[in-house]
Amino acid sequence: MTDLLIIGMGSMGSIHAKYASMLGANWNWYDPAGSQTWVGKRGSKRVESLDDLSRYSHIIVATPADTHANYLRQLKDFDGHILMEKPGVMERGDLHLLDDLRVSVGLVERFNPAFETLLMNVKPDEVLNVDFVRCSARPVSRIKESSYFDVGIHDIDMLLMLFPDAEIDSRTMDRTGDTFCLMAKLSGGQVARFIWSNETFNKERVIQVRQRDCNYVCNLIDQTVKRHSLSADNRNVVEDVYVEKASPVRRELESFFGGTSQVSDRSHSLFLDILGDVGA
Repeated sequence: MTDLLIIGMGSMGSIHAKYASMLGANWNWYDPAGSQTWVGKRGSKRVESLDDLSRYSHIIVATPADTHANYLRQLKDFDGHILMEKPGVMERGDLHLLDDLRVSVGLVERFNPAFETLLMNVKPDEVLNVDFVRCSARPVSRIKESSYFDVGIHDIDMLLMLFPDAEIDSRTMDRTGDTFCLMAKLSGGQVARFIWSNETFNKERVIQVRQRDCNYVCNLIDQTVKRHSLSADNRNVVEDVYVEKASPVRRELESFFGGTSQVSDRSHSLFLDILGDVGA
């Protein structure tokens, strides 16, 4: 039995609670902000302090990002596994707090079956360029942070997973309102382009990879991957690459409860560098 404490019972905390229940975890929650919704629904599961953590094997921290480093310091003597919601830390001086096998960060797109399928099919040395588009439809998006701050780390992390041996030779970031456009040149010659926006009218989570022999279009929302190529007689061919669809959050928790640590310091380092550049 997994004994779980969820710190922070906002929107992400409640999603973790949902899937933790599905996976049979015995969970409690702590929230200094005192979510009244959850006090009413799950009052019996609430704990009033973090004084006794010995009963738990796992802790999820789903509080605002500017509190994460302090919680990691507060949990330094905890013997179990810790999952921090993204971004794990907000200051370069705190990156060392993630250099801990107990600590994982909630980079949930790693567990998206469509991205995993893309990762298995892409040939990094054959890639010419890759585009990441992550936009939200207004007025559905109600987040207070910028679009880059809110979701940028997911795409940066996926880029570094697609090209694990590459370095970023150069990069430029442009911003108009809450729309951000990043272009990066990789050491292998590939060009990566990113668009993040909360000012559009349709929701998009798409990765397009252009290789010398084919293109891949990965839709993270629909969990589909399509391969575009030419036949021997120069006809356009579009193939559906099989994706075993599943909830990324559930798969992330399965990995977390299984004791697998997700290293993310490289992604966080680049994310914070760009954050400093644009003041997002």
